[in-house]
Amino acid sequence: MRGAVSTLIRSIADADAAAGAASHIAVQTFNDSETLTALRNGSGNLELIGWHTPPGDAGVTRAAYSSTQAGTAQEVALALMGRRAVTAVRGGSGTLLPISWDVPPGLGAITRTWDIGTAAGDASLIATATVGADLSATSISAGDGLVIDNVQPYPMFGWLEARWVPIVKTTKPPLTTANVNQWLKSVLADPARARQLKDGWVELLIDEFTTTKEQVESLALIPADHAKDLQTAIGRVVDHGGTIVVERDSEDRPGKLIITPRPASPNVAELSVGVFHCTFNAHCRKWKCGWGPAKK
Repeated sequence: MRGAVSTLIRSIADADAAAGAASHIAVQTFNDSETLTALRNGSGNLELIGWHTPPGDAGVTRAAYSSTQAGTAQEVALALMGRRAVTAVRGGSGTLLPISWDVPPGLGAITRTWDIGTAAGDASLIATATVGADLSATSISAGDGLVIDNVQPYPMFGWLEARWVPIVKTTKPPLTTANVNQWLKSVLADPARARQLKDGWVELLIDEFTTTKEQVESLALIPADHAKDLQTAIGRVVDHGGTIVVERDSEDRPGKLIITPRPASPNVAELSVGVFHCTFNAHCRKWKCGWGPAKK
């Protein structure tokens, strides 16, 4: 006879008393750090609340909520379609009321966008499910999306939302001095892209710019020892702050790449940190790099 195996399930985080009285609670997650709840609050009204739930954090932080955008709710169900939330509630008059909500990334706002009005009729035992999001018209079979069976005591309702979705073609900027300097500022201000810059600046540069075959070859010809020191200097700027600037009079002239890391500690003399210089010829070749004293 085998012995029973017990499993311990314990809470790793909670939001303390951040929400207040609630019942008929439904929960869905957008991703591993954004959660949405739909509930009947202490006043008897439908309320949506966003929650930040970062993996590994010992805490749950309340984000935006729907405030007074919805009325009485006797039952609550919730479904997500991309960044669109759909609540289905039994309203104060006992009728089914599906409501659509816009919930942008970051949970900075929850905005009511649409409802079905009184078209659904009386309902109870309400539940929701999704059949798909952002489907092309040709991928939906005839009759799918709307199911009405009047033989049942509580017919099931569905709906399709149709809209034009423009195809946006993103064009990468050309690899010019002005564009690179603007790009470097934006990358250093974005922690996720800054990490990519630290791990491999050439790969990120080529990925985000329209480059010629000659430009790619020039970057590949940077001597290995110079390339290693250059990547280290960029990493110091990412970790501790500083500037990365390309100086060039025109696109057909020689230029310089100047990296000025900020000292890791206020006690470190600026002169001991220095500036990393790289020079290259008019064809972006013959790279020569090295550390030099900081400018005063």
